[in-house]
Amino acid sequence: MVIVEVLVTDDKKINLQVANLIFTKLGLKVHTVESGFDCLDFLKEKRAFIDLIFMDIQIPEMDGVTTTKKILEYFPSTNDCFNR
Repeated sequence: MVIVEVLVTDDKKINLQVANLIFTKLGLKVHTVESGFDCLDFLKEKRAFIDLIFMDIQIPEMDGVTTTKKILEYFPSTNDCFNR
């Protein structure tokens, strides 16, 4: 059985709760973080293998677009982070 892991990044706790509920019911393993900085830390420090990232683009401090660009800088090859 393949486990699909999703990382949800959003500054609104209710959005994280809703996404967690929906994705868990679909059988996905869900990780949630509340900021772009937390997203980068999660990916870098834990070297987590994530199949899909849902990113809010209007996050305070570091928006989702900037966070996504940083992810691509840190993991230039999709094999480094997103593929097993």
